[in-house]
Amino acid sequence: MMGQMVRRIGRMKVSVTLCVLNGELYLEEQLRSIAQQTRVPDEVLIFDDGSTDATLEIVRTVSTETGLYCPITINETRLGVEQNFSRAMGQASGDVIFFCDCDDVWGPEKVEKMIAPFQDDPDVSLVYSDGYIAGPNLELSGHTLFNRRPHKQLADGDARDIDQRLRYGQAPGIKASAMAFSARVRDLAGPIPLGVVHDSWIAFFGYALGKVIAIPEPLYYYRRHEHTWGDSSTNDLIPGLIRKPRPNLETEPRDKAVFAQCAYDRCVALEHEMGGNNDFPPRFDELKVACQESIRTLQARKAVTSSSGRLTRLVKGVLYFLKGDYGAIKNPQARFHAFCQDIGVARRKKVIN
Repeated sequence: MMGQMVRRIGRMKVSVTLCVLNGELYLEEQLRSIAQQTRVPDEVLIFDDGSTDATLEIVRTVSTETGLYCPITINETRLGVEQNFSRAMGQASGDVIFFCDCDDVWGPEKVEKMIAPFQDDPDVSLVYSDGYIAGPNLELSGHTLFNRRPHKQLADGDARDIDQRLRYGQAPGIKASAMAFSARVRDLAGPIPLGVVHDSWIAFFGYALGKVIAIPEPLYYYRRHEHTWGDSSTNDLIPGLIRKPRPNLETEPRDKAVFAQCAYDRCVALEHEMGGNNDFPPRFDELKVACQESIRTLQARKAVTSSSGRLTRLVKGVLYFLKGDYGAIKNPQARFHAFCQDIGVARRKKVIN
Protein backbone atom coordinates (compact mmCIF):
# COMPACT_ATOMS: atom_id res chain seq x y z
CA MET A 1 0.00 0.00 0.00
CA MET A 2 2.74 2.46 0.92
CA GLY A 3 4.57 1.77 -2.32
CA GLN A 4 1.42 2.42 -4.28
CA MET A 5 0.87 5.75 -2.49
CA VAL A 6 4.42 6.88 -3.23
CA ARG A 7 3.92 6.20 -6.91
CA ARG A 8 0.68 8.16 -6.88
CA ILE A 9 2.40 11.09 -5.17
CA GLY A 10 4.97 11.07 -7.93
CA ARG A 11 2.30 11.30 -10.62
CA MET A 12 0.25 14.06 -9.03
CA LYS A 13 1.48 17.52 -9.93
CA VAL A 14 1.31 20.12 -7.16
CA SER A 15 1.18 23.89 -7.70
CA VAL A 16 1.58 26.58 -5.07
CA THR A 17 0.35 30.08 -5.89
CA LEU A 18 2.11 32.77 -3.85
CA CYS A 19 0.95 36.34 -4.37
CA VAL A 20 3.09 39.04 -2.87
CA LEU A 21 3.54 42.78 -2.54
CA ASN A 22 6.62 44.01 -0.67
CA GLY A 23 6.96 40.79 1.29
CA GLU A 24 10.67 40.89 2.06
CA LEU A 25 10.23 40.71 5.83
CA TYR A 26 9.00 37.11 6.02
CA LEU A 27 9.15 35.75 2.48
CA GLU A 28 12.47 33.94 2.73
CA GLU A 29 11.36 31.95 5.77
CA GLN A 30 8.16 30.92 4.00
CA LEU A 31 9.91 29.88 0.78
CA ARG A 32 12.48 27.82 2.66
CA SER A 33 9.72 26.06 4.58
CA ILE A 34 8.17 25.09 1.24
CA ALA A 35 11.52 23.90 -0.10
CA GLN A 36 11.89 21.66 2.97
CA GLN A 37 8.60 19.82 2.45
CA THR A 38 8.60 16.03 2.53
CA ARG A 39 6.77 16.40 -0.78
CA VAL A 40 8.22 19.43 -2.53
CA PRO A 41 5.73 21.16 -4.86
CA ASP A 42 6.39 20.98 -8.58
CA GLU A 43 6.04 24.73 -8.95
CA VAL A 44 5.70 27.77 -6.73
CA LEU A 45 4.17 30.46 -8.90
CA ILE A 46 5.20 33.91 -7.70
CA PHE A 47 2.81 36.67 -8.74
CA ASP A 48 4.25 40.01 -7.72
CA ASP A 49 1.88 42.97 -7.54
CA GLY A 50 4.50 45.69 -7.89
CA SER A 51 6.98 45.18 -5.06
CA THR A 52 9.56 47.91 -4.52
CA ASP A 53 11.59 46.09 -1.88
CA ALA A 54 13.86 43.02 -2.10
CA THR A 55 11.02 40.56 -2.71
CA LEU A 56 12.12 39.38 -6.16
CA GLU A 57 15.76 39.12 -5.17
CA ILE A 58 14.76 36.91 -2.24
CA VAL A 59 12.74 34.64 -4.52
CA ARG A 60 15.62 34.23 -6.96
CA THR A 61 18.15 33.59 -4.19
CA VAL A 62 16.06 30.93 -2.44
CA SER A 63 15.19 29.29 -5.75
CA THR A 64 18.88 29.08 -6.71
CA GLU A 65 20.00 27.79 -3.33
CA THR A 66 17.25 25.21 -2.82
CA GLY A 67 16.29 24.19 -6.35
CA LEU A 68 12.69 25.23 -5.68
CA TYR A 69 11.05 26.05 -9.02
CA CYS A 70 9.69 29.58 -8.63
CA PRO A 71 8.67 31.21 -11.92
CA ILE A 72 7.95 34.90 -11.41
CA THR A 73 5.17 36.95 -12.97
CA ILE A 74 5.18 40.72 -12.40
CA ASN A 75 1.83 42.41 -12.89
CA GLU A 76 1.95 45.44 -15.16
CA THR A 77 -0.72 47.13 -13.05
CA ARG A 78 -1.55 46.42 -9.45
CA LEU A 79 -4.41 43.93 -9.22
CA GLY A 80 -5.08 43.64 -5.51
CA VAL A 81 -5.10 40.44 -3.49
CA GLU A 82 -8.15 38.66 -4.91
CA GLN A 83 -7.52 39.36 -8.58
CA ASN A 84 -3.85 38.50 -8.20
CA PHE A 85 -4.73 35.10 -6.76
CA SER A 86 -7.34 34.65 -9.48
CA ARG A 87 -4.70 35.25 -12.12
CA ALA A 88 -2.18 33.02 -10.35
CA MET A 89 -4.46 30.02 -9.96
CA GLY A 90 -5.42 30.34 -13.62
CA GLN A 91 -1.77 29.81 -14.56
CA ALA A 92 -1.20 26.85 -12.22
CA SER A 93 -0.57 23.58 -14.05
CA GLY A 94 -0.93 21.23 -11.08
CA ASP A 95 -3.58 18.64 -10.35
CA VAL A 96 -3.78 20.15 -6.86
CA ILE A 97 -3.39 23.87 -6.18
CA PHE A 98 -2.43 25.58 -2.92
CA PHE A 99 -2.96 29.21 -2.04
CA CYS A 100 0.03 30.55 -0.11
CA ASP A 101 0.56 33.69 1.94
CA CYS A 102 4.05 35.16 1.82
CA ASP A 103 4.35 35.55 5.58
CA ASP A 104 3.33 32.14 6.93
CA VAL A 105 5.55 29.14 7.62
CA TRP A 106 4.60 25.64 6.51
CA GLY A 107 5.23 22.57 8.62
CA PRO A 108 7.34 19.99 6.75
CA GLU A 109 4.45 17.59 6.02
CA LYS A 110 1.82 20.12 4.95
CA VAL A 111 1.89 19.28 1.24
CA GLU A 112 2.20 15.51 1.68
CA LYS A 113 -0.67 15.28 4.17
CA MET A 114 -2.95 17.62 2.25
CA ILE A 115 -2.61 15.94 -1.13
CA ALA A 116 -3.17 12.45 0.32
CA PRO A 117 -7.01 12.75 0.32
CA PHE A 118 -6.98 13.72 -3.36
CA GLN A 119 -4.97 10.60 -4.15
CA ASP A 120 -7.21 8.35 -2.08
CA ASP A 121 -10.56 9.57 -3.42
CA PRO A 122 -11.19 11.15 -6.84
CA ASP A 123 -14.34 12.83 -5.49
CA VAL A 124 -12.33 15.04 -3.14
CA SER A 125 -12.43 18.64 -4.32
CA LEU A 126 -11.11 20.63 -1.35
CA VAL A 127 -8.83 19.87 1.60
CA TYR A 128 -8.04 22.27 4.42
CA SER A 129 -6.06 21.97 7.62
CA ASP A 130 -5.84 23.57 11.00
CA GLY A 131 -3.06 26.07 11.64
CA TYR A 132 -1.32 27.64 14.60
CA ILE A 133 -2.20 31.30 15.08
CA ALA A 134 1.18 32.89 15.75
CA GLY A 135 2.79 36.26 16.23
CA PRO A 136 5.55 38.01 14.25
CA ASN A 137 8.27 35.71 15.61
CA LEU A 138 6.05 32.61 15.38
CA GLU A 139 5.25 32.85 19.07
CA LEU A 140 2.15 30.75 19.66
CA SER A 141 -1.04 32.51 20.71
CA GLY A 142 -2.49 29.40 22.34
CA HIS A 143 -5.14 29.23 19.62
CA THR A 144 -5.50 27.47 16.30
CA LEU A 145 -7.77 28.29 13.39
CA PHE A 146 -10.11 25.45 14.34
CA ASN A 147 -10.45 26.12 18.07
CA ARG A 148 -10.54 29.91 17.77
CA ARG A 149 -14.16 29.91 16.56
CA PRO A 150 -15.83 26.60 17.54
CA HIS A 151 -19.19 27.71 16.12
CA LYS A 152 -17.69 27.55 12.62
CA GLN A 153 -17.28 23.76 13.08
CA LEU A 154 -14.18 23.73 10.90
CA ALA A 155 -13.20 20.25 12.07
CA ASP A 156 -16.40 18.83 10.54
CA GLY A 157 -15.21 19.21 6.95
CA ASP A 158 -17.77 17.78 4.54
CA ALA A 159 -20.49 17.71 7.21
CA ARG A 160 -20.47 21.48 7.79
CA ASP A 161 -23.75 23.26 7.14
CA ILE A 162 -22.56 25.60 4.40
CA ASP A 163 -26.16 26.02 3.25
CA GLN A 164 -27.06 27.64 6.56
CA ARG A 165 -23.99 29.87 6.56
CA LEU A 166 -24.94 31.18 3.12
CA ARG A 167 -28.45 31.98 4.26
CA TYR A 168 -27.05 34.09 7.08
CA GLY A 169 -24.71 35.89 4.71
CA GLN A 170 -21.66 34.13 6.12
CA ALA A 171 -18.70 32.93 4.07
CA PRO A 172 -17.53 29.30 4.31
CA GLY A 173 -14.94 30.59 6.78
CA ILE A 174 -11.87 28.70 5.53
CA LYS A 175 -8.59 30.58 5.25
CA ALA A 176 -7.02 30.56 1.79
CA SER A 177 -3.68 29.69 3.35
CA ALA A 178 -5.21 26.58 4.92
CA MET A 179 -6.62 25.07 1.72
CA ALA A 180 -5.71 23.00 -1.31
CA PHE A 181 -8.14 22.36 -4.15
CA SER A 182 -8.37 20.34 -7.31
CA ALA A 183 -7.72 21.82 -10.72
CA ARG A 184 -11.28 20.78 -11.57
CA VAL A 185 -12.63 23.15 -8.92
CA ARG A 186 -10.50 25.94 -10.36
CA ASP A 187 -11.69 25.22 -13.88
CA LEU A 188 -15.38 25.00 -13.01
CA ALA A 189 -15.44 27.87 -10.51
CA GLY A 190 -13.85 30.13 -13.08
CA PRO A 191 -12.12 33.45 -12.39
CA ILE A 192 -12.84 35.11 -9.05
CA PRO A 193 -15.43 37.88 -9.57
CA LEU A 194 -14.74 41.44 -8.52
CA GLY A 195 -15.96 42.10 -5.01
CA VAL A 196 -15.58 38.44 -3.97
CA VAL A 197 -12.87 37.10 -1.67
CA HIS A 198 -10.78 34.34 -3.23
CA ASP A 199 -10.93 31.88 -0.35
CA SER A 200 -14.73 32.17 -0.06
CA TRP A 201 -15.15 31.58 -3.79
CA ILE A 202 -12.98 28.48 -3.95
CA ALA A 203 -14.35 27.06 -0.69
CA PHE A 204 -17.92 27.46 -1.93
CA PHE A 205 -17.23 25.56 -5.13
CA GLY A 206 -15.19 23.00 -3.24
CA TYR A 207 -18.36 22.18 -1.33
CA ALA A 208 -20.61 22.48 -4.37
CA LEU A 209 -18.58 20.24 -6.66
CA GLY A 210 -17.25 17.43 -4.51
CA LYS A 211 -16.12 16.14 -1.15
CA VAL A 212 -14.40 18.34 1.41
CA ILE A 213 -11.84 16.97 3.86
CA ALA A 214 -10.73 18.73 7.05
CA ILE A 215 -7.39 17.82 8.60
CA PRO A 216 -7.62 18.67 12.32
CA GLU A 217 -3.85 18.85 12.68
CA PRO A 218 -2.15 22.27 12.54
CA LEU A 219 0.09 21.98 9.48
CA TYR A 220 1.36 25.55 9.30
CA TYR A 221 1.89 28.77 11.22
CA TYR A 222 -0.65 31.46 10.38
CA ARG A 223 1.46 34.49 11.19
CA ARG A 224 -0.04 37.76 12.40
CA HIS A 225 2.09 40.91 12.41
CA GLU A 226 1.89 44.68 12.06
CA HIS A 227 1.70 44.50 8.26
CA THR A 228 -1.07 41.90 8.17
CA TRP A 229 -3.82 42.91 5.77
CA GLY A 230 -7.46 42.40 6.63
CA ASP A 231 -9.43 42.99 9.81
CA SER A 232 -9.25 39.41 11.03
CA SER A 233 -9.96 39.03 14.73
CA THR A 234 -6.93 36.74 14.97
CA ASN A 235 -4.81 39.89 15.22
CA ASP A 236 -6.48 40.47 18.59
CA LEU A 237 -4.74 37.37 19.93
CA ILE A 238 -1.27 38.86 19.47
CA PRO A 239 -0.24 41.54 22.01
CA GLY A 240 0.26 44.94 20.42
CA LEU A 241 -1.37 44.18 17.07
CA ILE A 242 -4.41 45.96 15.71
CA ARG A 243 -6.67 45.20 12.80
CA LYS A 244 -5.56 46.79 9.56
CA PRO A 245 -8.15 47.14 6.78
CA ARG A 246 -7.07 45.68 3.46
CA PRO A 247 -6.76 48.18 0.60
CA ASN A 248 -9.54 47.41 -1.84
CA LEU A 249 -8.49 47.91 -5.46
CA GLU A 250 -11.55 46.18 -6.89
CA THR A 251 -14.36 48.31 -8.24
CA GLU A 252 -17.27 46.31 -6.80
CA PRO A 253 -18.34 46.64 -3.16
CA ARG A 254 -17.66 43.80 -0.77
CA ASP A 255 -21.32 43.05 -0.22
CA LYS A 256 -22.69 39.76 1.10
CA ALA A 257 -25.37 39.81 -1.58
CA VAL A 258 -22.67 40.22 -4.24
CA PHE A 259 -21.13 36.89 -3.29
CA ALA A 260 -24.51 35.13 -3.28
CA GLN A 261 -25.41 36.61 -6.67
CA CYS A 262 -22.06 35.74 -8.25
CA ALA A 263 -22.13 32.19 -6.88
CA TYR A 264 -25.69 31.66 -8.08
CA ASP A 265 -24.92 33.06 -11.54
CA ARG A 266 -21.89 30.78 -11.86
CA CYS A 267 -23.91 27.73 -10.81
CA VAL A 268 -26.52 28.50 -13.45
CA ALA A 269 -23.81 29.03 -16.06
CA LEU A 270 -22.19 25.71 -15.13
CA GLU A 271 -25.46 23.86 -15.58
CA HIS A 272 -25.83 25.43 -19.00
CA GLU A 273 -22.24 24.67 -19.99
CA MET A 274 -22.38 21.06 -18.84
CA GLY A 275 -25.90 20.34 -20.02
CA GLY A 276 -27.17 16.99 -18.82
CA ASN A 277 -23.66 15.59 -18.61
CA ASN A 278 -22.67 17.03 -15.26
CA ASP A 279 -21.81 14.75 -12.38
CA PHE A 280 -22.36 17.34 -9.70
CA PRO A 281 -23.32 16.03 -6.25
CA PRO A 282 -26.79 16.78 -4.80
CA ARG A 283 -25.26 19.53 -2.68
CA PHE A 284 -24.65 21.56 -5.85
CA ASP A 285 -28.38 22.14 -6.30
CA GLU A 286 -28.86 22.75 -2.58
CA LEU A 287 -26.21 25.45 -2.51
CA LYS A 288 -27.49 27.02 -5.71
CA VAL A 289 -30.96 27.33 -4.17
CA ALA A 290 -29.47 28.69 -0.94
CA CYS A 291 -27.69 31.40 -2.93
CA GLN A 292 -30.82 32.27 -4.89
CA GLU A 293 -32.93 32.60 -1.76
CA SER A 294 -30.19 34.44 0.10
CA ILE A 295 -29.92 37.21 -2.48
CA ARG A 296 -33.36 38.55 -1.67
CA THR A 297 -32.84 38.30 2.09
CA LEU A 298 -29.37 39.83 2.09
CA GLN A 299 -30.47 42.73 -0.10
CA ALA A 300 -33.42 43.39 2.20
CA ARG A 301 -31.27 43.24 5.32
CA LYS A 302 -28.77 45.64 3.79
CA ALA A 303 -31.57 48.07 2.91
CA VAL A 304 -32.76 47.98 6.52
CA THR A 305 -29.39 48.28 8.26
CA SER A 306 -28.11 51.00 5.92
CA SER A 307 -31.11 53.22 6.65
CA SER A 308 -30.50 56.28 8.80
CA GLY A 309 -32.69 56.65 11.83
CA ARG A 310 -34.19 53.97 14.02
CA LEU A 311 -37.77 54.69 12.95
CA THR A 312 -36.87 54.31 9.28
CA ARG A 313 -35.13 51.01 10.01
CA LEU A 314 -38.16 49.83 11.95
CA VAL A 315 -40.64 50.68 9.18
CA LYS A 316 -38.48 49.15 6.46
CA GLY A 317 -37.75 46.10 8.57
CA VAL A 318 -41.42 45.42 9.28
CA LEU A 319 -42.34 45.82 5.61
CA TYR A 320 -39.59 43.49 4.42
CA PHE A 321 -40.33 40.97 7.15
CA LEU A 322 -44.06 40.86 6.36
CA LYS A 323 -43.32 40.53 2.63
CA GLY A 324 -41.27 37.42 3.34
CA ASP A 325 -37.94 38.95 2.41
CA TYR A 326 -36.30 37.29 5.43
CA GLY A 327 -37.42 33.90 4.14
CA ALA A 328 -33.95 32.56 3.34
CA ILE A 329 -33.47 32.08 7.09
CA LYS A 330 -35.52 28.93 7.57
CA ASN A 331 -35.62 28.73 11.35
CA PRO A 332 -38.50 30.98 12.54
CA GLN A 333 -36.77 31.96 15.77
CA ALA A 334 -33.52 32.77 13.98
CA ARG A 335 -35.44 34.70 11.32
CA PHE A 336 -37.13 36.87 13.92
CA HIS A 337 -33.85 37.38 15.77
CA ALA A 338 -32.21 38.56 12.52
CA PHE A 339 -35.06 41.02 12.03
CA CYS A 340 -34.61 42.32 15.58
CA GLN A 341 -30.89 42.70 15.01
CA ASP A 342 -31.44 44.69 11.85
CA ILE A 343 -33.85 47.16 13.41
CA GLY A 344 -31.54 47.55 16.40
CA VAL A 345 -33.51 45.96 19.23
CA ALA A 346 -31.37 42.84 19.64
CA ARG A 347 -27.66 42.42 20.07
CA ARG A 348 -25.97 41.65 16.78
CA LYS A 349 -23.90 38.51 16.78
CA LYS A 350 -20.44 39.09 15.41
CA VAL A 351 -19.93 37.29 12.11
CA ILE A 352 -16.39 36.14 11.40
CA ASN A 353 -15.72 35.34 7.79
